[in-house]
Amino acid sequence: DLAKIKDHLVAARPHLFFAVPRVWEKFEAALTTNLLSATGMKAKLAAWARRVELESFKRSVETGDAVDTFQRRLANKLVISKIKSAIGLDQLLGAGSGAAPAAHSTLEFFASIGVPIHEGFGMTETTGMATANPLGRPRFGTVGQPLPGVQVRIAEDGEILLRGANMVSGYLYMPDMTKELWTEDGWLRTGDLGAIDDDGFLSITGRKKDLLITAGGKNVAPAEMENHLQGIPGVGQAVVVGDRQPYLCAILALEEEALPDLCRAAGVPVAPLGEIAKNAKVRAFLADRVESDCNAKVARYQTIKKFEVLPHMLSVDGGELTPTMKVKRNVINEKYKGLIDGMYAADASKPVRAQQAPPA
Repeated sequence: DLAKIKDHLVAARPHLFFAVPRVWEKFEAALTTNLLSATGMKAKLAAWARRVELESFKRSVETGDAVDTFQRRLANKLVISKIKSAIGLDQLLGAGSGAAPAAHSTLEFFASIGVPIHEGFGMTETTGMATANPLGRPRFGTVGQPLPGVQVRIAEDGEILLRGANMVSGYLYMPDMTKELWTEDGWLRTGDLGAIDDDGFLSITGRKKDLLITAGGKNVAPAEMENHLQGIPGVGQAVVVGDRQPYLCAILALEEEALPDLCRAAGVPVAPLGEIAKNAKVRAFLADRVESDCNAKVARYQTIKKFEVLPHMLSVDGGELTPTMKVKRNVINEKYKGLIDGMYAADASKPVRAQQAPPA
């Protein structure tokens, strides 16, 4: 139960904590609501402290040296340490995330309260981690550099290939699957798409099986756009659709914990999620943020032309997510077929029609 994780953290006060992005996003939503409830000098102090901490963290990552200024020490004493204590992370030495990309806004939020999240990459077939970000200096948007003994390369089709002594030899009694796992020259196929920068940091751009092929023949990895969309206030989850279609659309799932933040940003009173999902001002706000937070950052063929809003989150119980919180795209395409078809029923230049989403 995600709602109880905070209580366990406060009781345990761990030195190390690793969680999937969904857990970090739940924390962010709850903390944002609490921070927004502050007024006057208290609110200004919290905003100043978080700004100082984030700027100091970014400088330390850029230079490789710890930034220990008077302002940062004061911000920590007055605000940051109290926030970390309230969520049970005051003894934390390292925080990690994996299984899916974390939204950049979530990574910056936690860095602003003194909890930099280190993303890493690995799979069962690599017997654990294969890449990781350096402790204290994570490069956001990447899963770090190869661990000692691990080699990484990118295939011509963009797939991430790995090699090292920690790779499995194959699948027991499954020779055909074992053969498919390896390239002819001995590299393990991960099924993930990615890129490596000049410093050897690996970025995950999507899954090969999740690739959308537009009617125009463009291959689109939806993870990049979904990551941008999930940074919009109130949007807990986003699923990009558009396979064999002339343009891309998105389903945005609203998160109840982030409702006050969304309503404040959109300039509307707080109301039940069902009402907010169909509110014209909220939809206009979301449309503006889709343009600024997503479309402005991607190529034209990757832009979101239409979107619809769900008044509930996707869930494991609803069959829409795996136990590790990954989206089951085939289930989404079937369960929300009417919603998706509606976005392609009219011309792309026309505004999205407010539709009633299926119940959770």
